[in-house]
Amino acid sequence: MTDLETQRKMIERSLEDIYSYEKQALDLLAKRFEGKEDHPNYAELKALLIDQINDELKDYATELRATEDRTGRTGKGSH
Repeated sequence: MTDLETQRKMIERSLEDIYSYEKQALDLLAKRFEGKEDHPNYAELKALLIDQINDELKDYATELRATEDRTGRTGKGSH
């Protein structure tokens, strides 16, 4: 996948998609390490997942702002 394809895919991702992925990934991680939550890999993987989600949310917000700047629309006060 090229950088441009990756960027387009990120733009197509909604907040609902990001949060759905987060929930599914955290659920799967918890199931995989059930009863072993004190395992160092669990903590490391969970931290990496949270970092990934935060990065995706920042990217989403940045792209949203850029789109609003390009179109001149902020969505505030418009009906």
